[in-house]
Amino acid sequence: MVRASPKSYLKLIKIPQVLAVGTVVVICSNTISFLDPTIEPHFREMNVSPSYVSIVFLLMSVAYTICSPIVGWFAGYWDNKFPLMAIGLLISAGGLFLLGPSILLPIDPSLALSITAMVIIGISYAIAFIPTFECLLDTVM
Repeated sequence: MVRASPKSYLKLIKIPQVLAVGTVVVICSNTISFLDPTIEPHFREMNVSPSYVSIVFLLMSVAYTICSPIVGWFAGYWDNKFPLMAIGLLISAGGLFLLGPSILLPIDPSLALSITAMVIIGISYAIAFIPTFECLLDTVM
């Protein structure tokens, strides 16, 4: 069994592409982690039962699951995957703006808008997160 030394990890972290990909992974995981405790009170204000809130989370996961292989196939054709990750993060920001909705948008909160926003966030998560795997492999190999 080959053990990696701490020096090899330090070399890896010093690569700018690895830091950028790590940042994308942290942002994506924080977005999903942020939604877990905060989305239920948001839906409670709209008189949505907790069982329906779980269905909305399921819709977000289904959107991610369906889009992941498509994004992976599409990302295989690009050498530079950073624009794809940036597009995914921008779409995620748009989904989060809609989920509130933001005070910057003249839209009233509704169940349909929140469900649409959650699906957009699931799709954007796939667009931002899936290319990170191949990007890291390409960078360190």
